[in-house]
Amino acid sequence: MAKPVTKYPARAVKLAEGEESYSGTLAAGPEVLKFESPGVTLEFTYEELLLKVTTARNSPVGFTHPDHQGWKLTAYEHRILREEVFRERPELRRQVDDFKARKEGVGRVVGMLFFVCGLVGLAAVMGWYFDQTLPRLVEQLDPVHEGEVGDRLRPIVGSGYRLVELPQSQAALEALLARLLPDEPNLSSKFPLKLFASEDPELFSLPNGDIYVATGVIRVAKGDAGQVAALLARELVHLTQRHSLREIIAQAGPQLLLDSLLGKSGGVKKVIDRDFEKIVGCNYPEYLQIATDELAIEMLAAANIDITKLETVLSEIYTWQSSHGWSEDGEERATSTHLPSQRQISAANSFAGEVGQGKSEQLPDLTVPPNPGSGSGSAQPAVNF
Repeated sequence: MAKPVTKYPARAVKLAEGEESYSGTLAAGPEVLKFESPGVTLEFTYEELLLKVTTARNSPVGFTHPDHQGWKLTAYEHRILREEVFRERPELRRQVDDFKARKEGVGRVVGMLFFVCGLVGLAAVMGWYFDQTLPRLVEQLDPVHEGEVGDRLRPIVGSGYRLVELPQSQAALEALLARLLPDEPNLSSKFPLKLFASEDPELFSLPNGDIYVATGVIRVAKGDAGQVAALLARELVHLTQRHSLREIIAQAGPQLLLDSLLGKSGGVKKVIDRDFEKIVGCNYPEYLQIATDELAIEMLAAANIDITKLETVLSEIYTWQSSHGWSEDGEERATSTHLPSQRQISAANSFAGEVGQGKSEQLPDLTVPPNPGSGSGSAQPAVNF
């Protein structure tokens, strides 16, 4: 018993005569591809039959034949290509296989796009979750242990920087610190200030509260106490917000995040103990620097210090470091770890305008220390101020 021939909805178009078209059916018989309609009947032999089909969804399958110039047969279902007659003839099989390969290729590309989009979406969700979790992870670190980390770093810093005794400058810096923190008792023990000889305008701190100020900071500020106070305010923000520890924890994010999801504890302490030396030389991202500037401006305003001094000193540092070959991308930096970006300087100016200056007092200038010389710079990068 002969297998019944399936008929597929189709259309025949006579291109040469004003695109005259006929609706009917198309059947892949044993010998010919036959189109039937009330107005016309066409038979295309399989020899020299050409098919054209795109990978677009629901696209029709087109058939043409040199013996029927100007005619085009169109089937509306791709399943017509599954007919055995297309597999029995090498040339037609090649055309069908080419179409399937293109279709599968598009499918793979689409699948890959969905896969990549899924990964990007997952990464975004995980990143958001980590950002929300990061403050809690930082809080897990015992303040006592935090101080111990700073104590372990102190000899490392001491071996790389030449500390200097300048009692007048030291007293002036401590007075500025007391002005910024009027309600904080025992400042000298909680935030020990140390001066080191360097022409680089560096200022950094350790988790135990030690604040290191380069003599170059006072020189670049030209003794302007307001500018130096602005940098001290920034450093106090870094300390109180535990930014150096935050950056170390952020770098170890994936494992800590997994531990957090699994309910494990103790991971933060292990990361800090393993990577504590990275605190010396870590760089803060620009968004964190800008957030630090905003808090520093609020601190300056509360202390009745000119809030525009922060933008001024950042611009002075930018000019100084740029003239010494450093760039915003950090490719040619020497010992300094921070070149304020123009975006950071602009943001500081904008935020100062939003806060507005209340009462501000004229501060006595600081004595500018002598230039220690180009050969006395720090031996290793400092924590980003």
